[in-house]
Amino acid sequence: MAGSTLIFLLPPGQERSHNAAVRRFLTVAVALSLLAGCGGASLASATQKPTSRPTAESPAVSPTPVVPSGATLLRDTFLKPGTTYVTAGFVPRFMFSVPPDVDPHFWFASSTAFTHTLTIGNPASEGAGVTIYQPTGGYDYAGNAAPLPTDLVAWLTGDPQLRASTPKPVTVGAVAGTEVDVQAIPDKIPNPPGLCHTSSACVLVASTDPDASLRPLQIFQGETFRILILKVNGLPVIFWVDGGTVGAAAQKLIDRMEFLPADS
Repeated sequence: MAGSTLIFLLPPGQERSHNAAVRRFLTVAVALSLLAGCGGASLASATQKPTSRPTAESPAVSPTPVVPSGATLLRDTFLKPGTTYVTAGFVPRFMFSVPPDVDPHFWFASSTAFTHTLTIGNPASEGAGVTIYQPTGGYDYAGNAAPLPTDLVAWLTGDPQLRASTPKPVTVGAVAGTEVDVQAIPDKIPNPPGLCHTSSACVLVASTDPDASLRPLQIFQGETFRILILKVNGLPVIFWVDGGTVGAAAQKLIDRMEFLPADS
């Protein structure tokens, strides 16, 4: 669907299905948060050293973001069952409710102060969950930085390095978009593990500079990922969903999301 946007997600262990930087980021984040009494310890210290690509300082979160009645401002910590959260830094902002029957340590939110990336992962199931991107740039088929494609769906389905399903319509928070399942083709993956910040090769899809240059949207070899592409308040949004063992639980979170007006 033209003009759509995408939406898609830990102790150390074998490299599995998600962006390795996000996996390591979540793992250290959980440890830091627990050491601080789950008080949302800073995650900046858990990120890897930056690559040679230029980066900029992440924009600061407003000290007084609007919090709708009945909602809790989302911070880097475990999510409480039955609680409705509203994003702090991510743009476009949205709310979502955590199912009341989920375990208190099932979901952990990280990167909540960032404008362009937000991850909700399950620490007990490496890489499983959902990462939400508001992309600012793209990559060409050789893995070099490039402008963000105007039509992300066409770009994904036309990438010769990816095997993509037939796009189908999807709705997230009353916003219509497109869903595509993608898998990297092993003998056509151009980017070596070093570039992908993991032991697996990958296809680079979208960047989120300046505030998450170490965690671009990547499709790793040997895994299938569900990508949701939307346009919200004029901005592209990508949901990167790693089904894994908690795919159904991740989908429940997505089904409970509601985007706020542009000026919220």
